[in-house]
Amino acid sequence: MMNIQSKEYIFVICSRQQQFIIWIIIRRIWNFSYNILHFCQELQYYELYRDDIAVVGGRWNIGSYSFAN
Repeated sequence: MMNIQSKEYIFVICSRQQQFIIWIIIRRIWNFSYNILHFCQELQYYELYRDDIAVVGGRWNIGSYSFAN
């Protein structure tokens, strides 16, 4: 009887762990797509105002991405 209960308990732990891992994966995909969307928006902003933006030190930042010129 104790063995069956411990197996069920382990199964519950595993299913909770799987839910947590799936939640982390979904959150990472969401953050990644949000970063790409943000990056594209700021890239369009840079394209619009390219003449007004001064590149300081040969580097310019878009969001969390940095590019070297």
